[in-house]
Amino acid sequence: MNIIRGGSYMCRKKKGIYLLALSLIVALAVCSSTGLAAKTINVKLGHLAPTNDPRHDGVLKFVDLVDKKSNGKIQIKVYPNSTLGSERELFEQLQAGVTEFALIGAVLGNFVEEFTCMGLPFFWRDFEHMEKTIMGPIGQEWRDNLIKKYNVGLFGLFKRNPRILVNSKRPVTKIEDIKGMKVRVPELPMSMKAWRSFGVQPTPMPASEFYMALKLGVIDAMENPVEVMYNWKIYEVAKYLAKTEHELNSFVFIYSGKFMRSLTPAEQRIIKEAADEAKVYYEGLVEDLASVCYAELEKQGMIITEVDKSGFIEASREVQKDFKKLIGEETFNKIVELGK
Repeated sequence: MNIIRGGSYMCRKKKGIYLLALSLIVALAVCSSTGLAAKTINVKLGHLAPTNDPRHDGVLKFVDLVDKKSNGKIQIKVYPNSTLGSERELFEQLQAGVTEFALIGAVLGNFVEEFTCMGLPFFWRDFEHMEKTIMGPIGQEWRDNLIKKYNVGLFGLFKRNPRILVNSKRPVTKIEDIKGMKVRVPELPMSMKAWRSFGVQPTPMPASEFYMALKLGVIDAMENPVEVMYNWKIYEVAKYLAKTEHELNSFVFIYSGKFMRSLTPAEQRIIKEAADEAKVYYEGLVEDLASVCYAELEKQGMIITEVDKSGFIEASREVQKDFKKLIGEETFNKIVELGK
């Protein structure tokens, strides 16, 4: 009898231990699952382009890379097509920390003046010259001021095709052909001064408005890279395209300093690595895009002209002098040397 009671007791003890262990496993699983859900980081990324634009593909690549590298911990929702507002509004959202990432144009010059160099016409040898200046030692102080004064950081520049001019009035082959036109330009003092020197009426407005402005005759012309003219269907509202190639162009991929400081060093590395890889992917997409877009625009009935750039180059010298005064002769000369 004692043996039977002892066996029964041992069985009950083992069963109790088993149930306790099972309860602990379930509890740990629930806690682990809850902990992972609680730690998921949800952030926003805004840009201006429609979803058929290559910059949207570049942004989606960034999102996918961050998702994979963080094992799903960092989730980024993309807001294309100016959903979150204009370039200036996106910048201010990053400054406040309510949006975490944005891919925008050269609006940085409205906040740190030195970045207006990105909009200088006929100044840069090529994109690499611009990139070396802004992302290298010369631009270090500018980037530092951006984060110190505005809490916005710069991942890097995303190369675009050169900016060209489209209009609804007439073919353009020389600077005299655009005299008096109302031209939509970015909201940058340096850009407006440059276009005034070309003899036009510069009209700043957000990118989301220039299609309708052309359609309604509020403006006569606008300038942007060729992929914008095609992907945004500008051929529907403007017939003439002039290959002025007046400005080498890039996007800036910027981030909220407040957000980045909230991450661990490992998470920061994930974001930066993903940004670098997305840049390479995006620039691969646009590398051969110009010839394709020009061919498609011709099919859509646009009249495309080559341009004598000499008048534009001469007129742009004054705005380059203004930039030289802004940054000082020594720094200006260093930038010029970088392009040799």
